[in-house]
Amino acid sequence: EFAELHWELRSSSIYHDGDSVEYYNQERECWVQGTVNVVTSVEFEPTILYNVHAGDDSEVIEDIHMSCFRRVLRDGELVEYLVPGGHEWVKAFVEGDPSSTDGITVRPLGGDGELISSVSSTQVRRCWEDDTEVSVYVGPGLLWREGVVDY
Repeated sequence: EFAELHWELRSSSIYHDGDSVEYYNQERECWVQGTVNVVTSVEFEPTILYNVHAGDDSEVIEDIHMSCFRRVLRDGELVEYLVPGGHEWVKAFVEGDPSSTDGITVRPLGGDGELISSVSSTQVRRCWEDDTEVSVYVGPGLLWREGVVDY
């Protein structure tokens, strides 16, 4: 019975062992790449804990809240970046390797094709076009809800 509960928890988890993610490191105030390790417990109530092996795997950060995770950004992915001054988010595409320690390079939509380099990972977020169908994770046991993006 416990093995079945562990399996159900793991299968309902948004992240799985070995997934590549970025987590927000509050001490460093930046996104850090790592690999997920999922720990389940059914001792008192069903619980999922997410640990991350960061960098060269020597650093393990335990029990990170899901709100501090995001999937690793990819070359060509649609994002928004915060323009200098911090008052406007602009849609752009990621250009090149977003894991660079020099920051993320983006190409704004509708612009002259000029690349903006060295954008901090804290100033880049995913975005979706209006009317895009998405699945929203609402938690263990509740799992996923279908929705449509509407800005």
